Amino acid sequence: MADDDLDSGVAVTPELMRIASGQFDLAVVQDLSLRGLGLSRLQGLHELTSLTSLDLSHNLLSHVEGLESLGPRLTRLDLQHNRLSSLEGLQGLTSLQTLLLQGNALASLAAAETALAALPALRVLYLQNRDGSGANPVCKEPTYQAAVRKRLAKLACLDGQYFLKDGLELSELRQRVCDVEPPQVVLPPSVPWIPDEDSYWDNVCLPEPKPGAAPVASRPEVQFKAAMFECQALLAKADSALQSAAKLEKAP
Repeated sequence: MADDDLDSGVAVTPELMRIASGQFDLAVVQDLSLRGLGLSRLQGLHELTSLTSLDLSHNLLSHVEGLESLGPRLTRLDLQHNRLSSLEGLQGLTSLQTLLLQGNALASLAAAETALAALPALRVLYLQNRDGSGANPVCKEPTYQAAVRKRLAKLACLDGQYFLKDGLELSELRQRVCDVEPPQVVLPPSVPWIPDEDSYWDNVCLPEPKPGAAPVASRPEVQFKAAMFECQALLAKADSALQSAAKLEKAP
């Protein structure tokens, strides 16, 4: 089938969006995928008043249009593997943070930088994958990454490489951190949190003696506890004796 036949074939319509989203009310749709539908043109997107993420990848779009109404809300736009040779039509997407453009026909920075510079919230941009696949022709220019980063000062990720505001990549930062010797920390000697006395646990639950009170061993509560312990020991011996007697009675 010829390209002209494909280009005149499929357009975005409200009916198509309802089927793709599974929602009759397009105003409640927040995430919409129109991936791989052979789309050649966009229309009717103004009904998507809550949309934040739009996937238009693997279609036949040769230019961007009809996205103006999504500007205040759209934060992620996937245009991978279309036929885009320019980015005219992206202006007005003031909330767009992530833009995926791998596999298009962007041949020069001049065809893209004006539109990209008009995206104040853009932080993540892909013109090719991290391994170099899906590259636009512009990616063959040896200085294109430096030029894009210079033009888009607030960009945090380009082609899968994250970097800081001063241009330092995270991998370089990690290496610098690893090269720094950690400071030597000298810990003070440990100190017991309770006194090292045999009698500590015997008296820990008892109230402080009043001045002139009898010694601990002669206090009624201490004597009562001692008597209870002795009774428990006697009961244990009695149980053991009864069990032994029962075994003797059962023996032949």
